[in-house]
Amino acid sequence: MKSWKAWLLVAVIFCTGALAGAFGMRAYMARNLPELLADTRKRFEEHFLEVLDREVGLSEAQKQTLLPILKEAVGKADAIHAKVGAEMEAARKETDDRIAKELDTAQRVKFAEFRARMDKMFRERPDHRGPPPPGFALPPGGMPGPPPPLPGDAPPPHQQRSGQPDAAQPGSQPK
Repeated sequence: MKSWKAWLLVAVIFCTGALAGAFGMRAYMARNLPELLADTRKRFEEHFLEVLDREVGLSEAQKQTLLPILKEAVGKADAIHAKVGAEMEAARKETDDRIAKELDTAQRVKFAEFRARMDKMFRERPDHRGPPPPGFALPPGGMPGPPPPLPGDAPPPHQQRSGQPDAAQPGSQPK
C-alpha cells in the first residue's frame, strides 16, 4: 500500500471516531442533562456534605445534624443573592439609561439590540450552583500541598532568605 493511502486510512478512522464520540456525547447530554440540572439546591447541600465528610470524617449523626444547617445557609445565601440581584439590576438599568443619553438615535437602536441579546443570554444561562461536573471535583483529601501557615507562625525555611535577619524574630542575627 502506498504511503498516502495509509495516511488517508488513518485520517478516515480518526474522523469516524471523532464523529461517533461527538454524537454519542450529544445523545448522552440530551438524555442526562435535565436530570443533572434538576434540584440543584439539594445537590449543592449534599455535595458540600460529602466533601466535608471526606475532609473531616463525619459520623451519620453529624451528617443528619449538619444537613439542616447547610439548608438554612443556602436559604440565607439565596435571600442575600435576591436582594443584591435587585440592587445590581437597578444599577445596570441606571447605567444603561446614562449610556443611552450619550448615544445618537442609530446607536441607541444598536445599543437596545445589544442589551436585549445580553439579557436573553443571561436569562437562558444554566444555574451554576451545584456540584462540579465529574472530573472537576477536588481530589480525595482536598487540595495537594502543605496547609497555609497560621497567623503568627514563622514562614517555612525555604521562604526565608539566607544571610538576612528574620523580620518576624527581632534581634535575630544573619547566618
